[in-house]
Amino acid sequence: MTYAGEHVDATITAINMQKALQHRSNIDAIETRVHPGDLSEIEGVRQCLKECTAGIDLLKTGSSLGAREILDVLSQLRSKRAYFLRLAIGYDLINNNITSETIPNCRQQYEDATACIDLSPAHSTPEMVCGARENRMIALEFLKITFKVTGVDRETKIVLEDCRNQIADPDATEEQKQFARNFAQSIKDVVSSPTAINTIRPAFLTHSDLCQVEGLNIGKPKSRRTFIARNYMDKNVPVTMSDGSPKPLPPGMPLSRFANMSPSQLVRSFGPPNGIFFGEHAFWKRYNGVLLGKHKWEAEGDMDRDTNTCSEVWDMRWVCKTKEDAKKFCKDMVEISRMGDNNGVLDGLDKVGVKSSELASLDDSIEELTFCASNPKKRPALRNQQGRFMMSMNPTAYLQQYTAVFVVGRCVVKAYVIEGYNPTQGKLERSCMFGPKGLLNTAAKVITEWLDGKRTKFDAATSGTQNSSLDNLSSIGEALPSWGDVSVCAGCGVKRNNLMGAHGARKWLIVAEIAKYQTGSNTKDRARELLLKSNIMMKVD
Repeated sequence: MTYAGEHVDATITAINMQKALQHRSNIDAIETRVHPGDLSEIEGVRQCLKECTAGIDLLKTGSSLGAREILDVLSQLRSKRAYFLRLAIGYDLINNNITSETIPNCRQQYEDATACIDLSPAHSTPEMVCGARENRMIALEFLKITFKVTGVDRETKIVLEDCRNQIADPDATEEQKQFARNFAQSIKDVVSSPTAINTIRPAFLTHSDLCQVEGLNIGKPKSRRTFIARNYMDKNVPVTMSDGSPKPLPPGMPLSRFANMSPSQLVRSFGPPNGIFFGEHAFWKRYNGVLLGKHKWEAEGDMDRDTNTCSEVWDMRWVCKTKEDAKKFCKDMVEISRMGDNNGVLDGLDKVGVKSSELASLDDSIEELTFCASNPKKRPALRNQQGRFMMSMNPTAYLQQYTAVFVVGRCVVKAYVIEGYNPTQGKLERSCMFGPKGLLNTAAKVITEWLDGKRTKFDAATSGTQNSSLDNLSSIGEALPSWGDVSVCAGCGVKRNNLMGAHGARKWLIVAEIAKYQTGSNTKDRARELLLKSNIMMKVD
């Protein structure tokens, strides 16, 4: 039953993906009608907004939202929606057509631009990021200067950082740089408090930090490139793992109604899955959350090409006002996860005991540690085609995973690692988490330096010391071709004029084709035939 359910979900996702691509094509068609005057500009903008929203809503449906292809298209659609909202709001201002939807649209423009920036460099091109920064500046201008909205000091500081990054970005045009200079001057009245935490970025591990962790083998000879695949920074509310957007609240229920519920009350009221999901909102509010952020590092290559010891690293931070608040937040997050089969912050992994020697190796700053590990299935032999196919359908069940949740000062930390699909570089052992140069101690050192004010900048490619360039994400090597560029296949780089021209698209069509046979006796044979015929292996995220 589970096997059939996976196929059904994949089929829905495949269909939604193709429909979203059609909405993306519709936008191009609308734009071609505007330029010769067949359609007025504002009417074209409003039609494009509808197409963007329809495509985004489709891509947010289903459990495969985290798939690379999905996020590539989602990033492009959100980038375009931010731009079209900017045009629509500007038109309404000129024509004095302000409605109750105008300010929410300004906020949506800001959020869409933020999503595009957060999904770089893996899913947003440098040109998209430069455009998103400008759209975020204009959204703030609408809110702060035009409509005099209060309570946007945090957004103002983020946009000031956008201005600095835009001016220094070699991919930004001269017009974009000049706009950033002028905009920074117009909001220069915002002064950063020397005692407040304005950014959480320097508290995160850089590529150089990861290279120093023993057992991950990142940066070692023959290792595939490891890059930032998701980058959700400086959030003041809990965000989704899929695209960094704010987590929704229960329908029709304000946060004040459940902010003081205990973990057990949340589970009784909403059920385990929803209790865990909404619990982060409640605990964040109750324990005075300040800033949070989430990074995902990912090794290049899918399936058998994923040969690194460590395929992914999820690096997360939640900062509270006090150390006591951080400990309580950590305790409740772990407790509610335990009530729902360890889903949520513990990733569904089993809690395991920490050996005395491992505890002795940890830095004194590490407190409230919960350590979990998976018990992976035995990998099928290379000649076992049926076994290899089953592994491709649910890879994580066969891969070693570790999760650690702990507290350093007033910062709650989560570190999750998973080994490569084909780890010819070496197996992922639990020793990578412990020891003087283990992942936990490395993270603790970075956070302690940040809390002490000794680490004030973030450079993705270096150790992130005080002398490194701020937020230099451009120093990371270029990511794989993006589905955002609809002329190039994300998996193989082959140029294409239609959806069937790339193996990544065929993968989704194969999933849908297999689903047609899910109730028949020839399901496995047909699936194997399709996969071998296409000369690819399939991964359902």
